[in-house]
Amino acid sequence: MKSLISIIYLQTNTVSGEKIAVGLLAISENEVFFQVSEQKLKVSGKLSNADILKHAEISFGLISNKVNENNKEHKSHTLLKNDSV
Repeated sequence: MKSLISIIYLQTNTVSGEKIAVGLLAISENEVFFQVSEQKLKVSGKLSNADILKHAEISFGLISNKVNENNKEHKSHTLLKNDSV
């Protein structure tokens, strides 16, 4: 499996299409990495609607939970594979 890196943007202005990079999602064979900048979220919240920021925080929380769940599951599988060998 190839590695994948994706920058996460929040669109602050729908008319101009202005976006701010607020996070990173990276996927490798062994682990999934997800990180969001709280400072950039605060700045983007000032530039856009408060509802968008609330929706983004909820979405990022759900993504983070799924990433953590996936990483725990993958680590448990690798432990089983190493023990069986």
